[in-house]
Amino acid sequence: MHHKHLASLFPLALLMAMTVDVAAQEQDSPDTADHPLVSRYAGSFIDGQQVRDFAAYTLPTGPAVKDAQSQVIPAEKISLEGKITRTLYRVWICTSD
Repeated sequence: MHHKHLASLFPLALLMAMTVDVAAQEQDSPDTADHPLVSRYAGSFIDGQQVRDFAAYTLPTGPAVKDAQSQVIPAEKISLEGKITRTLYRVWICTSD
C-alpha cells in the first residue's frame, strides 16, 4: 500500500520540479544586459552573452549561395572589426489545445 501512495505523488513532484525549473530560467543570466539599441521580445530572457572588446566579423548582406566546393556562403558580405556582443535570448512558447 505504501508504494501506491508514493507512486501517486510522483506526477505531482515532477510537475513541481518543472515549474521551478521554468521559473528559474525566466531570469536573465548573471552579468548580462540588453544592448541599448536593441529591444527584446516580450517575455524573453537572456540565456547567455559573450562580449569581445575587439574582433573581426563578417556580416552577410545578401542571399546564401553555394560556392565551387558546394559550401553555403553569403553572396554579398561586409567585413567589420570592433566590439562584438553576442546575446542569446530565449522565450517560452505556450500553446493551447
